[in-house]
Amino acid sequence: MVKTYSKKRDGSLLLSHHFRVREFWTAGDEIRIDEELIDRLEALYEELDCSKIIITSGYRPGEAGSQHALG
Repeated sequence: MVKTYSKKRDGSLLLSHHFRVREFWTAGDEIRIDEELIDRLEALYEELDCSKIIITSGYRPGEAGSQHALG
């Protein structure tokens, strides 16, 4: 399920043990995040036993029809 967050209001909200809403911000105030993505990233984080995962591409408002626009 895709959820919509506000960078201003929810930016520091912890989505899982290792990820916060603000890490998925690209532009504007709205941030859309698929809960399944968080679950998969958390599983990857634990599998790799790494210190961090850097998100370089996420939801982009205004790109209708692309996977980015779906969150």
